[in-house]
Amino acid sequence: MQWQEVHVIISPGATEMVALLLYECGSNGAIVEDTKIDDTTLVRVTGYFPLGGNQGKALVVEKMKEWEDAGLINGPWHVTTKDVDDTSWLYTWQDYFHVTPITDTCRVIPYKEVSGMSLQEKDIIIDPGVSFGSGLHVTTSMCMQLIEKCGTQGNVLDIGTGTGILAIMAAKCGAQEVIAVDLDEQAVIQAKKNVLCNEVSSRVKVQQSDLVAALAGVSYRADLVVANLVTDAILALFTEIGHYMDMQGKLIISGIIDERIQEIRSAASKYGFIILEEHLQEGWYALCLKREG
Repeated sequence: MQWQEVHVIISPGATEMVALLLYECGSNGAIVEDTKIDDTTLVRVTGYFPLGGNQGKALVVEKMKEWEDAGLINGPWHVTTKDVDDTSWLYTWQDYFHVTPITDTCRVIPYKEVSGMSLQEKDIIIDPGVSFGSGLHVTTSMCMQLIEKCGTQGNVLDIGTGTGILAIMAAKCGAQEVIAVDLDEQAVIQAKKNVLCNEVSSRVKVQQSDLVAALAGVSYRADLVVANLVTDAILALFTEIGHYMDMQGKLIISGIIDERIQEIRSAASKYGFIILEEHLQEGWYALCLKREG
């Protein structure tokens, strides 16, 4: 399969905004690297789009121009592209993935580095394969911290599971049953491998599905729902997630930048959720909510 590699050269202050933009435009991940142009330190944020898809570059450029007109971007920027095949990039980004402390009791450990290590009970071994979500991104790590703090020994739904890292974290924190869903076939394959590697397959079930299809005909009420998605997907989730949650259930969400957090707060109130915790780190929000009543 061929991909379009989209490079956005930007000032360091806009790094997180651009990384989220690439995700929202459909990128299968984002890589951030420092670069220099005419002795000026800049950042290159790279995303990957299926070649022949929704014109990744065009979508990115359109949004960047909107931000520039609104005064949200200061300084020069430009966008370039290159067509690549799988083997030229899919595994290169893993060179940046090493043992990452998440909480006092949990580390994310690459499969390639686990040999000979003394493991803690909540350590999570991840072979990311061609998926993203190793635990290095702040949205993932904030969700993991909230799972440890606000978790449950009951039922958990992980929506958009990616590598399976949040589902595994929920199981390691005591959840008895976790249903993890993702629409991406490759993500599901990798998540199943990671679940097996972490010896939680008796409690974590991974399905290639959306939420509604996964629970069709099933009498299931989650004590905890976890969704590390983009803002639009979370807003859509509010309209239906109550049907699958216990009346006292909690919801952990992330993938939200500052300019859209008020939309999330308003939707939470509209659909009967109370915000218990709200964390902001590096321009990204993670929230823990519970149902009213």
